[in-house]
Amino acid sequence: MDTDLTALVSRIEQLEGETQTLRQEVAALCRLLGFPGERATAQKMLGPVWCEMLTVGTELGKVGVSVSAIETGGSVAVCGEDHRVRVFLNSDASGGRMHVYGNDLKDRVQLWVDEHGGDVAVFANDGQPRSGMRVLPTGGGLVSVLANDGEGRAMLHAHDKGGRVDVFTPLGDRAAASLFGDETGGALVTHNNTGQQVVAIQAHDDGGTVSAFSSDQSRKIGMGALQQGGFLSLIRNNEPQVSLSMCENGGQIGVHTRDGQACALLSNSANGGDLGLWSAQDQMCVILGHDQNGGMLRLAADTDSSGLMLSQDQHGGRINVFNKSSSAGAILSTNAEGGELFLLSSDGKRGLQQQIGEHGGLVLIYGTDGLARVGLTVNEAGGQVTVFNDDAKLQASLHVSPTGGVVDVQGIDGQQRAAMWVEDSGGKIAVFDEDQQMKATMHSESLGGSVSVISAGFPQVVLRADWDGGQVLVFGQNELPGAMLAMTESGGGLQLFDSQGQPRAAFPGEEEDENDEEEDQ
Repeated sequence: MDTDLTALVSRIEQLEGETQTLRQEVAALCRLLGFPGERATAQKMLGPVWCEMLTVGTELGKVGVSVSAIETGGSVAVCGEDHRVRVFLNSDASGGRMHVYGNDLKDRVQLWVDEHGGDVAVFANDGQPRSGMRVLPTGGGLVSVLANDGEGRAMLHAHDKGGRVDVFTPLGDRAAASLFGDETGGALVTHNNTGQQVVAIQAHDDGGTVSAFSSDQSRKIGMGALQQGGFLSLIRNNEPQVSLSMCENGGQIGVHTRDGQACALLSNSANGGDLGLWSAQDQMCVILGHDQNGGMLRLAADTDSSGLMLSQDQHGGRINVFNKSSSAGAILSTNAEGGELFLLSSDGKRGLQQQIGEHGGLVLIYGTDGLARVGLTVNEAGGQVTVFNDDAKLQASLHVSPTGGVVDVQGIDGQQRAAMWVEDSGGKIAVFDEDQQMKATMHSESLGGSVSVISAGFPQVVLRADWDGGQVLVFGQNELPGAMLAMTESGGGLQLFDSQGQPRAAFPGEEEDENDEEEDQ
């Protein structure tokens, strides 16, 4: 009996201790949650609050945050204004996960981790995933984009040596195009609806190649670029039928027979170009070519003699008659203005050229190398002076007309680089690149002036000034304005546009003006 009583007393003391601990925890929880009460204010929190679930809300049934714990982890739920879960975070033995829900309580974003890395999924309004991003077990990352039918449309894959982009067909069963990149270069491959390779583009250290294939997977077109030039071939039965090539010294176009033998060849080099036609016996019968001075047609019985040559240059046409030694004795030429007479030296080089036409005259003085150095021209509209370099390429010209004067400056390649001219309304200066594309202009007229910086044939930056003020316009690659800065008599302003050319921001804006007026009142 004494033993039972002792055990009962011990159990009662244990329960009193547990009750005291429970009261302290309840008091601490009440203070944490803001509940009033003497007991809550009288007790002191002697340790942490231990519970499997904690819910925080404004009143019963209206939950703001819920925290819970299980053996392998825990979770946190954050609710919106309607007290329904909008963000949910949890962790377990495999890792952590976060859900972000829309107003319809469907997933919009999921983030989770496992032993391989992290994953992100983005969902549409229907709760179906549309894009995802993850880390692969083998290393690297993967981004995929899905259509409304749940089929993949595009995939981006990155690894240690490069990356890959795949674009899939509407059925999602095969790649329509793939883009690769590694330490050797890049490649783009496109396929038809049966999965056969159609076009392949590759890039490497020395250049790049493009190949087009037929339905039987035989190559029909080959194109490439190397350090010293490039090539293009049209192929039949694995033999080139038409070939185009270019190297440092020039280019060549060849037309071949079915067995690959050349029957016509068009080529050019540093000195000019030629077109050769062969007969069945491989004898050269006709040569059509051009050199530094223009083009020519030569008729010959063989490759070692010249009988008659017709040529054309920048001034008009010529007929040359040669002797048996292939030396020209005289040159008769014409142009749109009239006729020309050439005086030649003993070695056949031109020394002086005179031209008389209906509207004026021309005098050209040549150097000892037979190339023009200075030209003087007079016509009804005015006069002109031209200067050439030692390659007979125009370097500068000055001419006057009834509407004003013009100065042109060319580069060493003979292509226009700058121009300045005056017209009735004002003056203009233009600068060109090596492709003869205008890159910048400066223009003045009676009301003001403008400066334009041009790229891809369209102004990218424009500065304008007139009697009312000035403007600076900045355009994007889509040829639509991106920003405009203006100053007028009423003040200055800045306006920004989106990629569609629609205004998106302005300073000062209409709202700010209205707010300023209200503050003043």
